[in-house]
Amino acid sequence: MDEQTAKYTVEVLKALKTKHEKWVHSRLHTVQTYSGPTRVILKDPERPVVLPKITTGKQAWNVVHKSHGYMLESPDEDEASAEACDSADVFLTSARDWGEVSLEVEDQGRTGIREAERSMRELLDELASHNLIAFGASVDMVLRGGGGPDIDWKTAVIVVRLKEAVGDIDSLIVIFGDLMDLPSFEPESPDQPRAEMG
Repeated sequence: MDEQTAKYTVEVLKALKTKHEKWVHSRLHTVQTYSGPTRVILKDPERPVVLPKITTGKQAWNVVHKSHGYMLESPDEDEASAEACDSADVFLTSARDWGEVSLEVEDQGRTGIREAERSMRELLDELASHNLIAFGASVDMVLRGGGGPDIDWKTAVIVVRLKEAVGDIDSLIVIFGDLMDLPSFEPESPDQPRAEMG
């Protein structure tokens, strides 16, 4: 170019530079969109989701803190007493409520967080009095659809099960279906607990 000044004038070089900058911008700023139905899917569908046993209020807080969505399941009344089911429902509702206000709680500092942890700890003790165990984790998902780009969607997944149904396991392995609207968790056996969400 330096030796072909008649061909590569200042105007030509500026035009080439502008064209190249537009090309780079279009490549770097292209947003992949999905025009299908809006749904929540796993960020990494190849990786199994493990729900550890929740034994402390701090663990419960960490599951719900800053969550965008919640997938909660309690035992059915044909599996547990009405009182046990009510206890599970109160725990799950409270966990979701704390998650929904977790940013405001965090603004209160450690005192607010400790209050949330204590509240959830008391409810975990109530679950244990009914022979119930909670399993849960914060799962990385994405909200896809509506013609826009994927949006990170941190989801708190919590399952409450009768102790006799799961034994002494420390975690459940969850298999998610494509769509997240019909959760169903069923351990296959105490040795290999698995759950499906479809």
